[in-house]
Amino acid sequence: MFRGLNIWAIIFAISLFSTITFAYGEPGIPHQFYGSIYIINQSVPDNTVLIATIEGENYSTVTKNGLYGRDPAPIFYVPDPNGDRSGKTIQFSIGGKFAGSYIFENAGYTLFNFNITSECPDGYCIGDETCDSCPDDCGECPEEPFTVTIYSPEEDGSYNNTNIPLKVSANQKVKVWWYTLNSGSTIVFTPNTTINAIEGQNQIFVFAKNYQGQVGSNMVFNFSVELPQPECGNGVKEEGEECDLNDFGGLTCSSYGYNSGSLSCSSDCSRIITDGCYNSGGSSGRSTGSSSRGSSGGSSYIPPVTQNETSNKTFNETSGNEYEENQTEDLNETIVCEEDWSCTVWSECSKDGLQVRTCTDLNNCGTTIKKPKTVQKCVEALTENETSDENNSFLSITGRFLTSPTGIVSIFGLILAIIVGFLVYQKKFAGVKTK
Repeated sequence: MFRGLNIWAIIFAISLFSTITFAYGEPGIPHQFYGSIYIINQSVPDNTVLIATIEGENYSTVTKNGLYGRDPAPIFYVPDPNGDRSGKTIQFSIGGKFAGSYIFENAGYTLFNFNITSECPDGYCIGDETCDSCPDDCGECPEEPFTVTIYSPEEDGSYNNTNIPLKVSANQKVKVWWYTLNSGSTIVFTPNTTINAIEGQNQIFVFAKNYQGQVGSNMVFNFSVELPQPECGNGVKEEGEECDLNDFGGLTCSSYGYNSGSLSCSSDCSRIITDGCYNSGGSSGRSTGSSSRGSSGGSSYIPPVTQNETSNKTFNETSGNEYEENQTEDLNETIVCEEDWSCTVWSECSKDGLQVRTCTDLNNCGTTIKKPKTVQKCVEALTENETSDENNSFLSITGRFLTSPTGIVSIFGLILAIIVGFLVYQKKFAGVKTK
């Protein structure tokens, strides 16, 4: 009975471990290849097609100056969409002829040169062979010329987006497609795709190679991208605008230190006006007109301080407080600016046994009523808050590990090891008892 339970325990542990591992499978990093291709020690002509096949899927590229996978040829890689190709074999072929194989590696970056033999006729349409030069290998040439048609982008077309559909077709079966946009890098693609044009004038060349070794091409010499300009007054804050009517990009009076009122927008949408903002319980605060967040004039908005005070502030090193106040105040109006202090970390201890830091009021109120202390005596032990932060950091790191795929797999691997060890020990102990 116990032996049966042991077997079931092992099966359960292995199944659980496999399930967890499978559940956290993620798309893997592609394996990139580059190098040269030769036919009988001679560089292959441009646009020779290299095909990589793995698990029945084909990935193709073309050569430039005898090179593939590196400039000036297109980048070439074999993807791992399901994260399960590590250790599997990639078969490479040129013109249908086997050229070599390689084991797939995630994040691999491999120099892999090819040198094959080929001559007409040998049954493979390779290199500079075409239906014209070697019909025995490439087949008879089609009666109609090989033509490529571009439907999008259109010649002299105008677009309001840089992402433009590339729609093409050919009158014959195509082995591989590629294009160059604005004299840039060569890109191998599968119809139909999207190109990323630039604002202004653009041009694109599209190429295709059929199974008879012929290359067809077409081009759109001129198409333009004109991005829409922001329209002030349409109620939508667009790029280049600080605001538009009642659209302030999520900002409110509280963003400028007030607790009541409403913002307004300049007539040219170039700045946010805070004249309508105020702190409830006091008189309204009037701004100088522009915000501190990217206004076109470049000025900084400083909320007004309507406080008249005479103060005498002295630092008391013994207490560690920033200051002792001996002041006479004549507050005629309520303070309408809310201080928002941000401080740097404490410095190292000085020879005087003190630590200092710098504190800045983000709202530029011009007052120091709520300013934190900037000098303190050095402490030798962590404060309660620092200790708590350290413990929280440790727990956070531990929690992230335990809930991560690696942590979960490690835990179940440990459980599996304990079960197997226990069963081995039990079997050994049972053998001693029977003797």
